Amino acid sequence: MHRIPYVIASLLALGGCAAPVPSPPLQPRERITPLTEGDVLRPLVGTWRITFAVDSVLGGYVDNRAVMRAASGSSVSGTLQLLDTLVEGRVRGLRAALDIDFTPALGRQVSCFRPGHGVVGITVLPHEVSLWFTPGAGDCGFRGGGTWRGDSVVGRWSEDAYVGFKTVGRFRMLRIR
Repeated sequence: MHRIPYVIASLLALGGCAAPVPSPPLQPRERITPLTEGDVLRPLVGTWRITFAVDSVLGGYVDNRAVMRAASGSSVSGTLQLLDTLVEGRVRGLRAALDIDFTPALGRQVSCFRPGHGVVGITVLPHEVSLWFTPGAGDCGFRGGGTWRGDSVVGRWSEDAYVGFKTVGRFRMLRIR
């Protein structure tokens, strides 16, 4: 009975003797600011139903060229919530929550993507919007862009790869009221 506290105390003492683990390098501090009333991103704030249809996936390489093969046409749906908070620093975009699972369509999650809270990079042009769902990721992750009309965005998406794309398809966002 007295051995358990002794073992725990010994383990704690040994842990104090271990070599220190170096800390990861500090990232530039993110600046977080609320959107102003006239900001071009403000009309995108809200909750959206988002659907990604898979049109083709990387099938391999032939003569050093990536070959895409047609997919089954499967799709996945989830929820994208864009908040009215602008994040600037290492990446720039809106605070967001994207809950979606690509496993049913791809047999895996999209590279460099973790569902949940984060930042979505957004560029707005007249009637067009581009979204980087994994901003700051290089040679992986995914993005989409399309025509923006009121409460919908319809366009194309792609999963980035070191050379070209791993997956491409269509996507649709519909605002949830």
